Amino acid sequence: MGGGRQMSSLTPGRQTRDAALIGCGFLVLACLLYWPVQPLDAHHLVFCVCSDPVQESWFLRWVPFAAGHGHDPFFTSYVHVPYGANLAVNTSMPLLALLGWPVTAMLGPIATYNLLLRVGIALSGLAMYLVMRRYVRSRGAAFAAALLFAFSPFIIGHADGHLFLVFLPLVPVLVALADDWLVTPKRSAVVCGALFGATAALQFLISPEVLMMTGLGIAVAIGYLAATHVHRVRHQLRRAAVGAVSAVSAFLAIAGYSTYELLAGPLRPAGPIHPLRDWSYFHADLLSLVLPTRNVLLAPKALLAPDNSLVVGHGAEPGMYLGVPLLLAIVIIVVRLRRHPLVQVLAVTAAVGFLLALGPRLTVDGHTALTAFVYRPLESVPLLQDVEPDRLSLLVAFSIAFLVAIGVDSVVAAAPSDQRVPRLPGMARSALTLAVVLAVALPLLPRGLASRPVHVSQLFTRDRSLIPDGARTLAYPLGAPANRGLLWQAVGAMRFRIFGGEMYVPGPGGKTDLSSTAPLPPDLAAVFAGRIFAPGPARTTALAEELRSFCREWHVQVVLVDSSFKPSGARLATQLVAAALAAPPTTVGGIQAWLDVPADLSR
Repeated sequence: MGGGRQMSSLTPGRQTRDAALIGCGFLVLACLLYWPVQPLDAHHLVFCVCSDPVQESWFLRWVPFAAGHGHDPFFTSYVHVPYGANLAVNTSMPLLALLGWPVTAMLGPIATYNLLLRVGIALSGLAMYLVMRRYVRSRGAAFAAALLFAFSPFIIGHADGHLFLVFLPLVPVLVALADDWLVTPKRSAVVCGALFGATAALQFLISPEVLMMTGLGIAVAIGYLAATHVHRVRHQLRRAAVGAVSAVSAFLAIAGYSTYELLAGPLRPAGPIHPLRDWSYFHADLLSLVLPTRNVLLAPKALLAPDNSLVVGHGAEPGMYLGVPLLLAIVIIVVRLRRHPLVQVLAVTAAVGFLLALGPRLTVDGHTALTAFVYRPLESVPLLQDVEPDRLSLLVAFSIAFLVAIGVDSVVAAAPSDQRVPRLPGMARSALTLAVVLAVALPLLPRGLASRPVHVSQLFTRDRSLIPDGARTLAYPLGAPANRGLLWQAVGAMRFRIFGGEMYVPGPGGKTDLSSTAPLPPDLAAVFAGRIFAPGPARTTALAEELRSFCREWHVQVVLVDSSFKPSGARLATQLVAAALAAPPTTVGGIQAWLDVPADLSR
């Protein structure tokens, strides 16, 4: 943004062929990242069969199910019985669920999840390439930026469990549309605003958090340009205002209902969705740029960041690493091209993103240096307070890739009269530039991501008709991090409803709670979470009676116990349920099941 835009001289047919080849190439690389698990594999989940991968697979099942059964896609009564959950305040990714609907219908949500992870990486790289072609003359420079963005530490750091942070093709598009609208006008303000608002709405339906981070980056860039080009601001105010009206209208037309649900919908927790205490460990360290994580293939063990991050005691999300060679290359590019307006904008945006990603307290090598840092003021900013600081490394990843493209282009496509680059033949410049790009990118080469097999009882696949449709179900284990109930629902086509579940819901006092077990009494919740293993005989009898009362009061219709999860806890849960219901379980594929809990549980 702000100068340097180039128009491609390639014919439309050649541009299409290039885009197809690059997109397919990125898709192959993304598939290799998860090898040997295939893109449409329905029996493996990356990282673990728990927590975020299971929750996100559930979201991919819920939206098609809701659309096909007349339910609200942004609110569900199928978890946290009897209250339900507001899905707009969770990472429900409704647009991705709709895009993956055909795959979900044929192969199930796990296959959709695996496919969208790979497609998200490939499309993010392709979108970056296409946008870069507007700003650089060399296809090689645009490809270098696309490669660095698609396989950046940010995307690789989230490629093992955060689909909504991997599927980023709209981020480069939003930057280009903001440029068209506010910096280098190309269309009318109404059209530019409408395109920007519609694209922002689509991104909102993938991830409001990514939209807020992208908006923050655009605001930093526009703010810098406004401060350094004050004479142009007054002339652009009317265009900005007209476009803003158009943008808001388009945004609300597409994402208005979802926005309402997020801001003021039913069962929205009071205050920030993400507890502010999370900021104490979801942030980067001052040395994060130069110390690699375990996601990097060629990282020497002696240099590995402790606990896969530099925030000691927490395995925070690794997405900030760049490596010394790339940092040196960026410094050279910024110094040599410091008068280039676009280089200035990108350097400022990357610096701001890095500072904000350091979080509310500054740590150096895992040790706190300052207890109050630049991110602290954002605690009081609505919506932005829900952005985890370390995820703002997205601004760094995007800006660095863009800067590399400009630097490569300044060498490969330099005019003969350009004194900033060596006078080498064109092929020699290209070869030298390729060698430099490979040298700075090699330290970022990612390690393959491991997947885990998903074992699901036939009770939720072949024999799922044994469970009454819509039955209120108490499941062991209950809720996060195992999320077996969510997994069974997703694989079993939402056959039943469950108590608990890993969703942000109002907890005590109305503040956010990720793993609420209400209305279960505390001791029963502990048992079904596997935390109590050996109560005495008297306490066991009391717990069985408490479970009987709970089933009667809350109209429990089905109880399921997974015998493979913490076996000693599973035995206790089975013992309590058998005593409370005065009936033995039916065993189906490793699941102890009571499939017809009587409504009258009187003694």
